[in-house]
Amino acid sequence: MSRPRVLRLVVAVILAMLFLIGCESTAPAPVAEAPPATDTPVPSADTPIPEADAPAATSTPTPEPPTPTPVPPTAIPTEESAQPQAGATFTGSMESSGEESEGTASGGTINFTISEDGASITSIEYTLVEVKCPNVSVDSLEQGADVSYSVTNGEIVASLARAKIQGEFSSPTEASGTIDLVVELPFSGSCDLGMWNWSAKADASTSILQTPNLEATTGTVRGRIIGAESQKPLTGAAVVLCLDVGEKTCVLQADLVSISGEDGSFALTEVAPGSHVVFYDPSGEASGGWEEIDGSEMILNLEGLSGFASPARTELFSTFGGGGDILWQKGTSLEFTAGGVVGDGSIISEKYGLTMDFYEGKPITIEIQPGQITDLEIKAWAQ
Repeated sequence: MSRPRVLRLVVAVILAMLFLIGCESTAPAPVAEAPPATDTPVPSADTPIPEADAPAATSTPTPEPPTPTPVPPTAIPTEESAQPQAGATFTGSMESSGEESEGTASGGTINFTISEDGASITSIEYTLVEVKCPNVSVDSLEQGADVSYSVTNGEIVASLARAKIQGEFSSPTEASGTIDLVVELPFSGSCDLGMWNWSAKADASTSILQTPNLEATTGTVRGRIIGAESQKPLTGAAVVLCLDVGEKTCVLQADLVSISGEDGSFALTEVAPGSHVVFYDPSGEASGGWEEIDGSEMILNLEGLSGFASPARTELFSTFGGGGDILWQKGTSLEFTAGGVVGDGSIISEKYGLTMDFYEGKPITIEIQPGQITDLEIKAWAQ
């Protein structure tokens, strides 16, 4: 083969190869098949867009408060009643409690007076207006009495002939309570008015509080007298003191007498300081005769009463007995021996009505200090 033909053949081969290469580079890319259709609806404009799920809540433990340190309980002070203003006169109103009663009244007033030492009530009066009872009516009715009722821990307990009064002092110048009233009406007897409430204040003239009298020269005795066996109050009993003057003697003070109320309460004021022997008269009726022996010396220490004609026994009969008989209270274990008096019991002056009680062979004695109040409960053998 000639050389020109060979060259033409080579050129033809090269051109064919270039043509093939150009066709491959311009061929369209294969198309991917679409996935099969699903039934999922296409959301419309009105369809709300779901919110993204909130992250799961995690619980953070809350720290517990610190345990408080226990505090020991403290006593809450209770409000106590007050002692009344000494020497004050209290005045106030009374109103019916509304309970059913035999009679009625439209209103009333009450007033009472406190002793100079503040230990007792010395008088009580009350007035009622427009009293209406069966078959009788009165415009005004006033009742009351001079009394001697001790005021203990600020409490009032008083029993008059026709009234029972209770109450307490909320302050030295204010008091309140109840009064159970039965009134005595002219020509018609008694009439029950039921329970009333009352409140009273000290008069302005006595409402200024006084400081304790540090220069007081006398003291006060207050208390009650009850039966040693019955344990019931002795009403209307007289209590009197005998001042120890030494040398086994005492001086009777017949001017210092207190008559016990219905609850057995009594009070003695302006009592001289010192040791006192306590005498009493259960009936209270013989007090008038004590004036005969007021200031007389009486036997105090009853030692040496073993012999009938002993000086001590003779003195006992001439003073305490007033020259008359001395009675031994029935049921007591009191004995006079060679060594002195032993046992518990009482002896009674038949002439004067005075009774002297003994406990473990010794008479009842109290010690009085100036400016102070001495409380005393007498368990009386003689009743």
